[in-house]
Amino acid sequence: MKRANRAGRWILCIAMLSSCAIDTGAAADEPRIAPAKKYVCPPCDDNCHDKTFDEPGRCPVCNMRLKVMDPVRNVAILVWEGVEVLDFAGPAEVFAATRAFGESPFNVYLVSPTAGPVTSQGFIKLTANYTIDDCPTPDVMVIPGGGTGALLGDGKVLQWVKSVSLDAEMTMSVCTGAMVLAKCGILDDISATTWHGAIDNLKAAAPNTTVFSARRIVDSGDIITTAGVSAGIDGALHVVKGMLGEDIARKTAKYMEYEWIPEFDFGFVDYVRDTGINARTQPFVDSIIEGIEIRIYSGRFLASDVLCDPRWMFIHEQPKFREMMKKHLSAASATLLPPEEPGERLMVTGTVKDEEGKPVANATVYVFHTGNDGRYSKADGNFGSMGDSLNPRLFAYLKTGADGHYDYRTIKPGHYPQSGPPAHVHYAVTAEGFEELVTELMFEGDERLTPGAITEFEKAGFVIANLERDGDGSKCVCDLTLKKK
Repeated sequence: MKRANRAGRWILCIAMLSSCAIDTGAAADEPRIAPAKKYVCPPCDDNCHDKTFDEPGRCPVCNMRLKVMDPVRNVAILVWEGVEVLDFAGPAEVFAATRAFGESPFNVYLVSPTAGPVTSQGFIKLTANYTIDDCPTPDVMVIPGGGTGALLGDGKVLQWVKSVSLDAEMTMSVCTGAMVLAKCGILDDISATTWHGAIDNLKAAAPNTTVFSARRIVDSGDIITTAGVSAGIDGALHVVKGMLGEDIARKTAKYMEYEWIPEFDFGFVDYVRDTGINARTQPFVDSIIEGIEIRIYSGRFLASDVLCDPRWMFIHEQPKFREMMKKHLSAASATLLPPEEPGERLMVTGTVKDEEGKPVANATVYVFHTGNDGRYSKADGNFGSMGDSLNPRLFAYLKTGADGHYDYRTIKPGHYPQSGPPAHVHYAVTAEGFEELVTELMFEGDERLTPGAITEFEKAGFVIANLERDGDGSKCVCDLTLKKK
């Protein structure tokens, strides 16, 4: 279903109204003074949306042709018994806080199916400004999520949503609000998303819709759908960006002290992942890594979660990503990979001690190894067919606890293709006051671990561990000893 952008209708409407003779009761010969038009720069990537102009022309900053300033847009946010708090409050804050050209460009109000107070999440009582019967005509309609079951069976509400969506400049859903749009047929033949826990439900409810499970925002023209709860803030900022300019959206996010990274919101990461990392996409990759770090600093991402998140596996081989992880990974435990990574599961535990057997706290333990295919990375590198061991895909940085303990979950490394040493995990351990320990962990029973090789590896200080079955995988112990400087 293709939907044309309706932004141009406002300009046409203004032009038509300005040419109409409106009877105000004044004398026939009394001159009529039309309100002065204001001209502004249309949405663009430059910081030029804070001033108005009295005459048409071109923007002195970006050289785009000025347009007649849009009237204040009505933003209707639907609320009902059981609506999710942040689903409606997040977008409401964005639209209400936005300032452009020295004015408030949005008139924000709540709309409910019927008059009277409603309760959000069982503890907040609120009364909407209007009902669906008497609200001003919406230019932007927001359908939050929460207990949407009540709406899905309300024919009057569904008809209102469907009717408004045909004329509104923008319709946006948050979280499971997408289920309401699907029920109305608004999502047919376009792309959409919803809260991660409702992805399968949306696929079932909208079989003709392309449903994305890993996007925070999906932009389908005049229909915007977002993931759950806080994603509604990103969706509203995206709407502001499209209507008024990115600089206005960023100023709004800054006012809200919200870490807004639009590159993460829709399709950007998918594009880089699908296209591949090359000279053209490398700047985008750097931006993704910088964005991840910003979100780690702000507390929206945990470094431990980033390390095993399937979304970011394609940038694990990037030196900048590894350096970032080294900076932020500070736990004694780590998971190196997502659940869908092929290979036999392996749990490694160990203790770092000094030569007297005392635990070494705050030691940094860097581990890395090949994947199930016997390669360190997809790129060629210092080990030829085994890939680049200097930039491995499977790695972790750990920090030993007060008892010197560490542990990590991964898969049993694969053998190098064709020939080579036994399967192994590389270790580099550092601690203040101690010499760096560079060693390897190998496994008893490996077909490439011959008796002669065992003697050689033990002389080199490598750890050869006994593997024990542990559920669907194996586990082993790798204790390490550091020498004082």
